Amino acid sequence: MRLVFTLAFLCGLAFAQDSDLFEKAPPEVDEALRARVMIFYNAHITGKYREAFQVVADDAQDDFLAASKDSYSSCQISKISYKENFTNATVTTACKGEYRWHGQHMPVTIPTLSTWKFVDGKWWWYHIHEKEVATPWGISRETPENAPPARGEVPSIPANPAAAALDILKMVAIDGDAIQLKGYEASKGELHVTNKMPGSVSVSVDPLPIKGMHATVTPSELPSGGTATVVISYDPNDPSIACGACTAKAILPTLTANVRIQPTAQLFPVKVTFAVPPEIQKQLPKQQ
Repeated sequence: MRLVFTLAFLCGLAFAQDSDLFEKAPPEVDEALRARVMIFYNAHITGKYREAFQVVADDAQDDFLAASKDSYSSCQISKISYKENFTNATVTTACKGEYRWHGQHMPVTIPTLSTWKFVDGKWWWYHIHEKEVATPWGISRETPENAPPARGEVPSIPANPAAAALDILKMVAIDGDAIQLKGYEASKGELHVTNKMPGSVSVSVDPLPIKGMHATVTPSELPSGGTATVVISYDPNDPSIACGACTAKAILPTLTANVRIQPTAQLFPVKVTFAVPPEIQKQLPKQQ
C-alpha cells in the first residue's frame, strides 16, 4: 500500500502550485526548523528513537511513544508549509525505506508528514488530534467504518487492494514469451524487460538445463524507466558439450527459461524451441 501512496505523492508534488513550492520564510526561521526536523528523522534512520525526544514537545511525548516507529535509510525535506506568522509548520519529508510484500523487499520513497510549533525560541514536534489532517494528497477525514467517501474525495486506501497490487506488478513487463534457436548452429534470441516502478529491480535468468546454452541480462540492475535486454543463446560447438559435432544433429527438446524479477518475486516463463537442420526436417513427419 505504501507503494500506491508513494506514486500519488510523486504526482501531487509534480502538480503543486508554484506558490506552495516556493513559499518563503525568514532564512533563520527556515534553517532552525530544518535542523530540528532532521534531528527527529535521524533518530528514525539510526533506530535510536530516544534521541527524537530532544525535539518532541512535552505535551506530545505520549503521542510520540504511542506512534508506530518506521525505519528509514535516508530522509530529505521536500516541502515546508508555514502558517500563523511562521510559528506553525507542516513538513513533508521524503524518506527512503522498504516496501515489504509477501516476504519480498523493494526500495521505495515514502512520503511522511510532521507538524511543528515554535515555542520558547525553538521548534517542537507535536501531534494534531483532529478529524481532518493534511496529507500530500489533500485533506484526510475520519469516516465511520464502511461509509462511502464523500463526493469528490479520493479514498485513502484503494477499494480493491489486491487489484491495486496487481497493477503495481504490471509496472514490470516483458515483451515476449517465446524464442526459437537453431539446434544445429550458433544462434540467439532476445527479449526486453521494462521497469516503470519508482525504484530499481534486478533481472536474472534461472540456470538453463542444456549444455551450450547461455543467458545474459544487460543491465541486470534495471533502474526506474529503464529497459533490460535478455539474450538466450545456444552453440552446438560450445566447449562444455562433450560429444562435439554429434550435437549438431540432435533434436533438442522444448524447454522453459525463467526470467526472474526481484524484489517483486515475479516470474516470466519463456518457451524455448530449437529448429533442426533442414535435411533432418525433410525426414520428419509433418506433425513433428
